[in-house]
Amino acid sequence: MQLHQSPRRAYDHRIREHICRTRNPNLFPELRIPRSTTTSWLRRPLPVVVSCPPQLEDVTVLRERIHLLETRVRTPAAVLSLQRALLQVSGFSLEHPPA
Repeated sequence: MQLHQSPRRAYDHRIREHICRTRNPNLFPELRIPRSTTTSWLRRPLPVVVSCPPQLEDVTVLRERIHLLETRVRTPAAVLSLQRALLQVSGFSLEHPPA
């Protein structure tokens, strides 16, 4: 017999930090954080959080980089697709090598 368990929820570390600093477990009612979760947060010390420093690039620069990288990927992806089609049409198989 298998018991149904709800998926484990994850929260942004800043939400936990706000709740702990204000000592108010009802600070974000719209998130419907279980009372047991906020209670455990208030009992335990805040964990050490390691994060990346904010990037200095703006959104426009990042979008241009994404576009450039997507463009670079198109050609190898098209070549790979053609190779697969040619191998399939030729009847080539790794399981049954040609005699």
